[in-house]
This record gives sequence, C-alpha cells and structure tokens, in this order.
Amino acid sequence: METCKFIEEFNRVTNGAFPMLKFSGATYLKASQELTVKFLVSAFAYKEVTEDSDTLSKIEGAVASICPGIKTSVKFIKTYADEAVVRNKVLEYFNAGNSMIFRRLNSDTLVISVTDDVIRVELRFDAAICRMLETGDGLNELKFALERTFIQHAEVRTVETELKAEEEEEYFKSTTAISGASLRLVEVTTGEKLYSKGRIESINQMPNYILDIKSAGENIVLSGKVSSLSRRKYKNKKFDPENPKNGPEELPIIAFNINDSTAKIETVCFPKPEEADKLEATLKEGDEVICIGRVAMSNYSGMLNYTVNAVFRCKIDYDSIHAVERMPVPERYETVKPKPFSSVSEQGFLDDGEAAVEEYMRDKVFVVFDLETTSTQVATTEIIEIGAIRAEGGNVTSFSTLVRPSEHIPEGATAVNHITDAMVAFEPTIDKVLPDFYKFVAGATLVGHNIDGFDLPILRRVGAQKGYYFDNDSVDTLTLAKQLMPERRSFSLENIAKDFDFTHTEAHRALSDVEANFQLFKELLRRKLQRGK
Repeated sequence: METCKFIEEFNRVTNGAFPMLKFSGATYLKASQELTVKFLVSAFAYKEVTEDSDTLSKIEGAVASICPGIKTSVKFIKTYADEAVVRNKVLEYFNAGNSMIFRRLNSDTLVISVTDDVIRVELRFDAAICRMLETGDGLNELKFALERTFIQHAEVRTVETELKAEEEEEYFKSTTAISGASLRLVEVTTGEKLYSKGRIESINQMPNYILDIKSAGENIVLSGKVSSLSRRKYKNKKFDPENPKNGPEELPIIAFNINDSTAKIETVCFPKPEEADKLEATLKEGDEVICIGRVAMSNYSGMLNYTVNAVFRCKIDYDSIHAVERMPVPERYETVKPKPFSSVSEQGFLDDGEAAVEEYMRDKVFVVFDLETTSTQVATTEIIEIGAIRAEGGNVTSFSTLVRPSEHIPEGATAVNHITDAMVAFEPTIDKVLPDFYKFVAGATLVGHNIDGFDLPILRRVGAQKGYYFDNDSVDTLTLAKQLMPERRSFSLENIAKDFDFTHTEAHRALSDVEANFQLFKELLRRKLQRGK
C-alpha cells in the first residue's frame, strides 16, 4: 500500500483525529504475518499519544481495520526540530554525499527556519554552485531525508548570492582591557598524597580561591598553608560492643585551617584511626596542601566549612600573584545571539508553589548552564557545546551554540554527547563564543548540576586564558538536591528528570540538560521556600 493511500485511509477511518502523526514506514514479517506500522510524532505530542490508553487504542484499532487478517502493531518515533537539530541533519547529509558542498556550509551559506508546519532550508551560493545543486535529485533527496526525520513538511531551495569577503572583527580587536587587581594568579604543583577517602590518586585542576567560595558545593579544590592543626574525636553512631567490625566507640577528626592569602577556611577530614595516625604524623603547621572535598554550612558556627576527601602536599608559587588584564562586558553580541526561550514541555514547570518561586526569582538574575566537552579531564578538556537559560525579571532567554575545538573529538566523548567532528566543522571557536557568553551571564548567579566540580572550573580556566573571568556567584543543584531531597538514592540529572517527569529530550546535550536543570532548580527553590515557612 502506497504511503499516501495508507494515510488517506487512516485519516478517513479516524476522521482526521490524529494530525500529529506522520506515516514513517512499515515492516512486514512474512513468517509470522505481522505488520509494524511506524509513525513520526512530535516531542510535544509524544506523551499524549503513547501514555493515553484511549488514544493509543484508537490508533491501533484504526491500523488493524485497514489491514484485516494481519497481526498489526504500531511504533511511535519521537521527533523534535529546531534550527540547530535541522542544521546538523543537513550537515550530515552533505558530509555523506557531497564533501565539496559540505566544506562550504556555514552560517552565511546555510540558512534554516523552522515552524510548527514547515522546515525551510536555503542554500546560498554563487550562480555556478546553485546550478550544480539544482542538477539531478540532490535537493529532493535532502527534502525527503528531512521529512523522514521530522514531522514538518520540508522546503529546500537555492538562493544565488555574491559571497562577501570575511569582515574584520574590529569590535574584538579594539576591546580595551581593564586591570583587575583583585584577581589572583597562583601556580600550584601537586606532590605526595597524604590522605584520601577512596581511590583519589591525583588532583588535576587549579584550586579555587577561598575568598570566591560563597556557597555550598561538591568537589571543590582549595589550597593553602595549614594552621591550627588538631586532632579530635566524635561518637561513632555505628558502634556496637558485640560487633567490632563497626569500629571503636569514638572515631578521629583531623581539623585545620587552610589559608591561601585571600582568606582562610575551617577544614576537617574523617580518616580511619590508622589513617589519622599517619596524617597527624606527616601533616605539620605551615605545610602547603591542595585538597578536594565538600563545602557546606557549619551547624555550629554558621559559617562555611570544608570537609576534604583527599589531601596532597603541594608547592604554591606566591611570586605568581599579580594583577591581570580583565576584559569588560562587550556592548553587544557578535557571534551567538540569545533567543527567547520556549520549553518543549506542554505543562508549567511547577504546579504547587509556582507563584512563590516566581516571586522569589523576580528581582534576581539566574543563568542555568551546561557544557559538553571533549573529555572529563577538567584541566585539559575543550568545550564543544554551551547551552544556557537566563531568567531575569520574568523574561527567559536561551543561549546555545556548538563550539569547534582545536583537535579531533574523541570517540568516547561522541558516544556520550553524540557530537561529531562533522557537526562542529563550521561552528565558531571558543575565542568567538566567550565574549558573547560573558555578556550573557553578566550580573547573574550561575546555576548547574555539579558545576562546582566540573563546568565552572573548565569555564573559568578557558575564560581566564582570554581575559574573561567568570567569578559570578554560583548554585550547584547537585549539592542543593542532596540537602533538599535526602530520600533519593541517585542524584544524576538524568534520573531526577525521569523521576520528576522534567523535560529531558536528549540527555548529555547542553540545552536539553539545561532545560531539565532549570526545572530541577525551580523545584528545589519550591522545597527550600516551603521549608523556610
């Protein structure tokens, strides 16, 4: 049965009740006489179609009535199109079939617009290339490739244009640097391990400055000189005189202060008794250490304290402290322009307590962001995608861009975030993106899931190399979730999004992760406000 005939019959049988469905194909198993009909359905309508038993029953019944005498089943393929997703599909198409055109595709030569009904693709080249594209079936094949992937009708056309010479970016060349004497640059070399909880064999990222730590966070790296070193004891809650495996009645605490010349912080670790003996014997007043651990609010002093999971000796080069040149916030966006944010979720972020959360956020500015990178090595990885949402005064805008790294994206990274070399081949480099992102986050509190341990150290390292210092206040939703959702066993963003039915269309892609994290942040705010009543 031809596709158009099947759809005509399906629409007749259902009285056109399912315009959100698009026939994608069918598979027939002759041995079992079983036919599987495949429909494309938009991400917006996917849950309505697949989780509403009445709707599902009507669709399956209609397919069965069209194909009597055959065992039928229905498969739904979720699809979602925006400019970035369609652009990637076009790049994949030409990369596979026309490398000459692929190398010439960029933001000037490939123009895409997406509406609920139509995907429009314009290929803007000189007359000779346009004529070449129009010869044969290439444009029609691209149109069919898009329509097989997305729910919308596709229109593909060429537009003749004169290619302009690349304009000089005088704006960036003339940007004036501003001296920021409050910024400290300290070189730190990691040495012998003194203590670790678990298998922490090294610390491969530069430490934060204690003065810059303003809120709780996980996986925080700090360094400095040791002072006020002491050993104390605390009651072992697991103590059982009949079960010596649970340990002694009292366990040791090693406490000390760390001072990095900007401030000092109270530091504790909870080693096993034999580890405490070794640490006490080797750690001395005045030693220089680098540590990784958790910053939290002390129940006793009301101040931030630092519980470390690992302590290493280090060498701090205090001679490297000097004023640095700090770039100002650009006056305008040049490469990546923010867009109004529209959630793919059909329901509000929150039902219970939404008004209180919105009122709390009204006079504040938050930017929820996420990075995709070439590896998990904080000290060396490159950024290949930035996604962010800025909430300010009731207005929400988004910032999203792929970033072209200097080297090949490893297959292991692609397996996680699905970003390939082809996808970033004509995207801007981080040098072009940083000024725009710096402007986007100006004056905002940065929010993210495990940003203290991953995204922020990377952003600050890469930014500092270009004179952009991302020293904004921050909120780590991983830390906040552990405080406000103690009943949970898993705190991964993917699992939380699934359990709370937050929108998370494509895990480990930056803007999708950001949208899920934005909803999580608002849910955490709701809980925090309710707890404060």
